[in-house]
Amino acid sequence: MCNEIIIFVVFMAMFLGVAYLFYFRSSKKPVTGKAYFRRKKSFHIDFPSGWKKKPSNKPEIIAASTCGNGGSITILSKPLPKDIENFTLGDFSSEQLEIIIKEVFCSIENKYSGAVLHDNGITRINNKSAIWFLYSYSYNSDFIKMLELVTFCNRKQYTMACAAPAFLFAAYENLFWNTLRSTIFEK
Repeated sequence: MCNEIIIFVVFMAMFLGVAYLFYFRSSKKPVTGKAYFRRKKSFHIDFPSGWKKKPSNKPEIIAASTCGNGGSITILSKPLPKDIENFTLGDFSSEQLEIIIKEVFCSIENKYSGAVLHDNGITRINNKSAIWFLYSYSYNSDFIKMLELVTFCNRKQYTMACAAPAFLFAAYENLFWNTLRSTIFEK
């Protein structure tokens, strides 16, 4: 059971790394509007003031926002596999969650040689257990630093990724955490 969750979380982590590089570096013009996003009465997040919502034609990207300096916040949602759809991360021990974090990062290292895990842990977002990790990687000439948070809620995995060029990340880190803490999951 734990292996299926690891595989699922690994897939989403790899998708986010690629999504940052291609989606936010694309030539699509962002859509301006309110600083929050709400879809199908199941999810709410307060994006930073002045950031722009970025449209997506990918169903797994439910919300995305960017600023002019390369910072981005992307929220993905994907249904959990049937055999684990009723699980939450709260169903796992701290030791099991640490194993999941390490396995996810191993997959990132395999995808991006030279990836560095700076920190990781377990937290709570909207009273839901979540795992998080902070890592950096190089892709072509870009050096990216990413804060990624994963939780299970309402039979879905939510992956929230906050990324910026590594040299700017420290300026965004508190803003990223405050934005993630604004998340509300509705039933």
